[in-house]
Formats: sequence, structure tokens, C-alpha cells
Amino acid sequence: TGLCADCTHLDVDMGIYKDFLKENSTLAPERIDATSHAMVLGEKHDVSRDLKMTRPAFGGHLMASIICPRFRPAMATVRPGVMKKAAFDQAKADACEIIKPNFELTEADMQTEVVEVVKAAKKLVDLIGADVVVSVGRGISKDVEGGIKLAEELAEVLGGVVGGSRATIDSGWLSADHQVGQTGKTVHPKIYVALGISGAIQHKAGMQDSECIIAVNKNDTAPIFEIADYGICGDLFKVTPLLVEAIKAAKAAAGSKPVVVLMNMSASGAMVFSEVEPLADAILVGYDVGDEAFLKTVIGEHEPSGLLVAQMPASMEAVEAQTGEDLPRDLECYVDADGNVYDFAYGLNWSGKIDDQRVKTYSAAPLTECQNIDFKYANQ
Repeated sequence: TGLCADCTHLDVDMGIYKDFLKENSTLAPERIDATSHAMVLGEKHDVSRDLKMTRPAFGGHLMASIICPRFRPAMATVRPGVMKKAAFDQAKADACEIIKPNFELTEADMQTEVVEVVKAAKKLVDLIGADVVVSVGRGISKDVEGGIKLAEELAEVLGGVVGGSRATIDSGWLSADHQVGQTGKTVHPKIYVALGISGAIQHKAGMQDSECIIAVNKNDTAPIFEIADYGICGDLFKVTPLLVEAIKAAKAAAGSKPVVVLMNMSASGAMVFSEVEPLADAILVGYDVGDEAFLKTVIGEHEPSGLLVAQMPASMEAVEAQTGEDLPRDLECYVDADGNVYDFAYGLNWSGKIDDQRVKTYSAAPLTECQNIDFKYANQ
């Protein structure tokens, strides 16, 4: 029919699809390189422009990529949270045309009558909309109730919600709305904490794009550590209470005081601010400046006046997606909660965004291709 439902990944471009397979499958590289064609009715079919629709199969134990070579249009439905929300583009918004058709609907046109709507009183967890998700896995098996309680306590102090791996749902420890993974929800929180989760490929596919991943597991070879930004090898029943107490102590010490993060960077350095902003009320960046200058700015004696000397990446994925080190200003920049873009020559002072002669001098459109420069007279 050309229709595939419940997909977790979609691709058309063959190169991007092969990169996806190399990162998320166990297929050998030579097998992946040979996926440009498929046998259809005994003949080779070029799949380079077919829609590649990836979804769980056989109860979620493997992933299948499906193509529809003989039917058009090819259509697919995806699970909530699979597609990342694109950055707002005013030009595209202005190009949209809203059409409100005029029509009349009378009671005679209605073939169905809604007699009653009965809603369940149960409150479902919102994994997709959460900034922090604390998930538990099979590692809580020795004390299921205690493990879930620890996850709830950690989620509470972090302002997040509790999720779980497929094992916890299949065992009946958590309800299905808590499941993270290819047979559950795909999430992209700012912080994802994995407690006692080994990191099966199905689970990693549902959370590996989180901005910051923290893993706690007794097995130091657990696959979850391969994608974790921070890993703790230890018993979750001992580590989690320490995390909860440390966070509570930090909050108590801070009281109602704002959390100001001071970052003294080198001119050649960069920072993934998505790992810092959720936990800070303000961020003050300096380039090889002294502590006194930082402190005088914090207490208001000096007004910030510096500009970023480099683009700040939106994520580590944005760094890896760069065209190359020789192509300047080709990086996807971080956009903070107030919509500020951390681009080259960007800065804030007490009045807002800095827009002085320096900004006008240094601002330039990003390059889209390498430019050849004649250095014949460079040393003269």
C-alpha cells in the first residue's frame, strides 16, 4: 500500500541512511555499503531515492528498514518525539498562508452522536515534554519498590519525571506510559539519568539524543557508558541517595540566591552551553580574565562588554556535523531559553544584546564552501 506505521526513523538520502546504519546497527560495514540496491521480484532495484522507514519488528527485538518500491505515494507515520523541533524561522512563518474555508454544518449532516465521554482518572507521565528524565532498568530487580522510590526522589530534586526501560514495563514494575525506547517514547531531555540500565540498542535509540546523559551501572562495560556524558560505575542503591543528598545540600546552601556560572575560557575554546544553562540563572563568560574582574562584574561594579570570539555549538552532534575545521562559521549555534544565538561576535550587557561598532565590523554571513585564498604576498 505504500504505508508504514509507527516508525522511529525516516531517511531518503542514501548517505545519511548508511551513516544511521553504521551508528545504530550491528551490520558489517561491507554489508551496509551494499544496501544501495534491493531485490524486487527477482530484479535489482535502486533504493537511493526510496523512503527508508525504520520501525521495531518481532516484538521490538530487532529493527527493520522498510521500502515501498512499487507504490506511490510512500507514506509513514512516526512516534511522538522522534522528530526534533526545528528552530523558529520568521521568513518561513511569514511565507505561510492561512486559509479559513467557509462551510456550514447542520445537525442533519452528523451521522454519529457522542453520548458520553469517560476519562480515566489516572495521571500519565509526560516523558516527551520533560526537561529531566530519570529512568530505571533491570538493575532495580533486587528491590523494585526501593529502586523506583529512589528514582522518584532524584527526579523530584531535579524537577523531572520517572521513565523506565522495556524490562521494567514488561515486568509490571512501571506502567507503559513510562517506557523509553523504540517500543516506547523517544525523548530529548536536557538531562537523562539512566539508573541500572545496561543500554540495549532499542533503549539507546529512544534517548541517545538527550543533551546530557548520566549513567549509573555496576557493570563498567555496559553499553550505556558508550553514549553517556558522565558515567558512574557503582551500585545505584548506594550512588542515587548520595546524588539526592548532594543536590539537596547544594540547593540549601544556595537558598534563594541566583546560581551564577563563571566560565573562564581560552580564546580557542568552546563550550556546549546546553549542559549548563538548565542549572544556572546566569552565565558569565570571560577569556583569560582574572577572578577580580569576574567578581566585580557579578556585584555590578563593571558592566559586561565582551563578545564571543567563536561560535558556541548547539550540541556535540553539531560539532561532529561541521563541514570541516577549515570552513569558518559553519557551526549550528546554541540558542538559549531567551532566543539568543551564541554566534561569533555576540554579547550581552545590562541593557541587552550588544550592538556596537565592533559587532557591525565583525558580523558576516556564514560561509557555505571553502574559499581559495592567494597567500602569494602573505609574508611581504
